[in-house]
Amino acid sequence: RSEDPARSRLYDAAWLAAAREGGALLDRFSIELAILPETVIVPRKVRALGTRGTWTLAELPVAPAASVLRGALWSVDPTNTLDLMYPTGGGTGVLRGTIVLRGSGPARPDLGPPLPCTIGRWEAGAIDVACTTDADGYAAISSASAPGWTATVDGRETGWLTADVLRRAVPITAGTHTIAWRYRAPGLTFGLLAAVIAALGLLAMVVAARRARA
Repeated sequence: RSEDPARSRLYDAAWLAAAREGGALLDRFSIELAILPETVIVPRKVRALGTRGTWTLAELPVAPAASVLRGALWSVDPTNTLDLMYPTGGGTGVLRGTIVLRGSGPARPDLGPPLPCTIGRWEAGAIDVACTTDADGYAAISSASAPGWTATVDGRETGWLTADVLRRAVPITAGTHTIAWRYRAPGLTFGLLAAVIAALGLLAMVVAARRARA
């Protein structure tokens, strides 16, 4: 749990819900490194990178950080989404190839595992991927669902959706597509405009003062 006021409470809620089936969260959000009890490593046949005491740093087989999911479910409430993804009784209520989108829309059947996308660029504020799918679906990336992000599909601006509570996705049709994500801090344009107006106002005051002295 974090006390950082800038951190969304949904992160804590997601991790707490995933405690019912932690492996599902690590897989879905492409978290391939985890520190696990040594007793968990052998039964699950995961790769051990290092061990200290009874704990092991493991490399897990997880879904790609950028992929196409051809199945889709919808939920208007994050709490309901988490209950769907991580049921109280354990396990997961959502197949690996299905994404849970915020809002309402037609459900789509799961057509198999996530299809990996090719990552051409992944930098702060700029992510470019190329995705190929044999059916309509959603191109998702394991990057925060935060205001300020925009997406283009094949150069055309496309509205994105909050997916699986914490990440983002855009709808795509069957075929190969290039998707570009860009981030611009919300309110940046207004802030720059306000700064320019303030600077002009200050300049006007200086000029007026000099004229008065003259």
